[in-house]
Amino acid sequence: MKKLLFLVFFLSLYTEANAQLTCDSAYECRVTAPSGMRMRAQATTKSDVVASVPYDSEVIVCPETFGELTVDDINGYWRKVIFKSKVGYMFDGYLEILAVEGQMDKKFETMNTLEANEAKEDEEILVEEITLEKVEVVKTPSTNSTTFDLITEAFNYCGDINKLDPTLLWYGFYEAAEGTKYNRIRRVEVGMMLSKTKVGTKMEFDIETTENERSMFLIGLNRSLDIESLHIADPSEKLRYTGRKIYPGQEFILTEQDRYKLSATGSVSSSGPCPDLKDYNLIFSGIRNGEPVKLDIGKELQSKGQCGMPEIYWYGDFTGDGIPEIIFVSVYDEKNHFTLFLSDPSDYNPVLEKQSEWIIDKCY
Repeated sequence: MKKLLFLVFFLSLYTEANAQLTCDSAYECRVTAPSGMRMRAQATTKSDVVASVPYDSEVIVCPETFGELTVDDINGYWRKVIFKSKVGYMFDGYLEILAVEGQMDKKFETMNTLEANEAKEDEEILVEEITLEKVEVVKTPSTNSTTFDLITEAFNYCGDINKLDPTLLWYGFYEAAEGTKYNRIRRVEVGMMLSKTKVGTKMEFDIETTENERSMFLIGLNRSLDIESLHIADPSEKLRYTGRKIYPGQEFILTEQDRYKLSATGSVSSSGPCPDLKDYNLIFSGIRNGEPVKLDIGKELQSKGQCGMPEIYWYGDFTGDGIPEIIFVSVYDEKNHFTLFLSDPSDYNPVLEKQSEWIIDKCY
């Protein structure tokens, strides 16, 4: 197997960069300005030029800002960077984030694991860039040994970007095409870029994929997902018709033959789109291995939304065990809080377990 020369080069660059930048965390970024960019000695256009950084070059960037700047009608900030052992300041409006410090060690570990696992195979792997390269390292279908993560595409995302792991294999879930009933699932590449159109004062990012179509949500795994064998009925139309909230005394059927369902308990003291609730509980129930199972999902939800009732965002069986996965969204004026519940068919575990959370905050 060929040596991953770029990986070795970047590792040495990253270690040196961290030592000189002395910031708590760092971003690996790519220069997107077609004519390249200038690195300056201080955070001002009047300062001396330290280096000219060509288009598509990679630089290491501190998250701290050193004043605002507008270039070509793009609003951004000065940031401290390193390029080929030179330290200076650059405008972030033309810097695309490729990786973050908290994920880099994991990325190197993943590449080493891949090389060890495939040492017996007569293959050559050519790695031209480390940015968003996805690697299959676990092939077992067991959910106990598989990492699952949930995100949504977002513009002006101002949360913790360290929560997004580009080393996972990401799959976009899309609504059924016209005249069909199954969700479309595609393997995608996920990108993070500093937002060029800022709406607040926080550090903001755009999260998107290589597809032109916008997905409903994205699932990341540390193994490949057999999308050819998945035929998941798209619940979008049903949710639009029935509504996404389950009021006390109501039931929502999740599978055929009523095998699994959601029901709500409690009482309503006032009517309207956001009624007053008392003792609201959301129960998942069904039959597993011939035995009845019941789980109070409401206790696992960190937040239940502004009205005290989480909404069903999506459901379907993408693990292939006959038990539906469920994504809830808790809606607030200032944020949307998504929660993924993943099925586990093991007798000794709950039938559903909270697996991942994803929060989209307003940036102002």
